[in-house]
Amino acid sequence: MTIPPLKLVQAARPLYDQQLHKLSREEKLSLQGEIRTHEVRSVPLVFFAMLAAVGAFLALCIGGVLCCIDNVVFLSEIFLPFILPGILSLLLIALLLRLAWKEQKLAAQKQQRIAASCYFESLALCRTYKSGAPSVKGLVNFIQSEILPSGFSKRFKFAVLTQAKPSLLTKKIQLTKTPFDETIETAFSHIREGLYLSESEQRDHDKKLDNEANTSPKG
Repeated sequence: MTIPPLKLVQAARPLYDQQLHKLSREEKLSLQGEIRTHEVRSVPLVFFAMLAAVGAFLALCIGGVLCCIDNVVFLSEIFLPFILPGILSLLLIALLLRLAWKEQKLAAQKQQRIAASCYFESLALCRTYKSGAPSVKGLVNFIQSEILPSGFSKRFKFAVLTQAKPSLLTKKIQLTKTPFDETIETAFSHIREGLYLSESEQRDHDKKLDNEANTSPKG
């Protein structure tokens, strides 16, 4: 029986999409640098927007007070020096916040690309097992050694692994749930929880994986 070409394309599409989501270590580190750049650019924009907001508030307040005083020319002594600058400042605030929002949006999109790559690389490992799934400990070791570059900061790892959780990632991009999602999510959570532990706390934390590995069936 010949399989229609359309069926073959539809069957291959999920694997093709996964390959598109996978990133090399160099690409991940490059994206991390770009994300930091976007975050740094947004800070002065928000700062100047706050300054403009203070200036607009003071100008409009002064203009409002002067409106209550007699013998004051509205156009030349109130509107032009105070009210008009206050209104223009509001437009400047909107522009600055818009630019800051764009920078943050770009940062979030690039962080999501890294998160999706972490998920699909973990999923690819799970699918290499002929039966069952790898132990959480085995998956954790693989993620730490092969997926997460050593150049990632703890804060960045925490953010990426949070966003890479299958339960959250499926809401961002179109994903089909797999039997491995629970194992992957547990591995991500374990790494995330251990990022800020002391050495002794980390040993206790890892004992949970040893117990899990001893009770889990081999893949």
